[in-house]
Amino acid sequence: MPPIESLTNPEVRALAVRAREFLEAQPWCVKVLDLTCAFTAAGAIAVFQADLAPTGNGDPMVWTVVGDLPPAYLPFSPADTWKDALASYAIEMRRWVAAAEAGQPVDHLIPVNAPANREFGAMLAARLDVIEHQLLRD
Repeated sequence: MPPIESLTNPEVRALAVRAREFLEAQPWCVKVLDLTCAFTAAGAIAVFQADLAPTGNGDPMVWTVVGDLPPAYLPFSPADTWKDALASYAIEMRRWVAAAEAGQPVDHLIPVNAPANREFGAMLAARLDVIEHQLLRD
């Protein structure tokens, strides 16, 4: 991917900046070396493959999902597609939604930058419905 600043589409550039900032805020990431946009939809969501300089024995490559939903990073496998990464994102976020709506602890689940309550759980569930029905259906 060319440097983020040189991307011509402002929506993709903004999502790339968010992905880089999110990953570089993780304690195990020293720096994002490269981001490859695997999928984007109207500035609302993007899936990036990220090459990283990790600390210790952190993963040197991850998928990251950003957009109008909680950002997340997911394990990278060379055989995976952006759809596989997005499906994994939806599965992990559904677990968080179920726990949040039931008033159960979420600290053992994927980190979400929002209160774990019914209101936010319902908002996230609605976004996951769109992902699953419009982006992941073959």
